[in-house]
Amino acid sequence: MKQITLTVKSNKDIKNDTQVNVRIDTESIWRNEITLYFENGDYCDINIKKFYETGRYLSTYLNVHAVEVFKKKLQDGEIKIEKVQQ
Repeated sequence: MKQITLTVKSNKDIKNDTQVNVRIDTESIWRNEITLYFENGDYCDINIKKFYETGRYLSTYLNVHAVEVFKKKLQDGEIKIEKVQQ
């Protein structure tokens, strides 16, 4: 499992940028999916080819926004996830 830190951008409800720690599980990358695990137990499954959620349990607005930021960065090529060849 790899770990990255996402920075949630400011918006009308949040005065300061907030860092959200996310662990990325790439075990199911063979079907183009990854799972984001948040520190509070939330999770979100994302298809990394089509940039949509396939399953999730998100209990806070920060985590919902972090998923959106992650998908946007993935789509824009700012984050790259590649299958590891053994």
